[in-house]
Amino acid sequence: MHSHQRALENARQPFDIAVTDKILETVDHGGRKRAIAPGTVETPVEGGGGAYFPLYRVRIGAPQGTPVKNPQHPWLVDWIQWETEVLAA
Repeated sequence: MHSHQRALENARQPFDIAVTDKILETVDHGGRKRAIAPGTVETPVEGGGGAYFPLYRVRIGAPQGTPVKNPQHPWLVDWIQWETEVLAA
């Protein structure tokens, strides 16, 4: 992903990546401020507003691999991402 994103950026083409977060819900008090992940629903929260899985447009940094002591999954890969735009609700 990172290499492809850099190639698009160097070719002066749109290079951000859509990320669907179905792990951690975002809570907005009042109206929802972000696009919702496809196939998910917003749930009301106490005091008004909602919790939902968001959809982001991001640029990712170079991945960093760390060896771990797990024969089935010997590497832990991590990277930083920066949001390029807020996709409106």
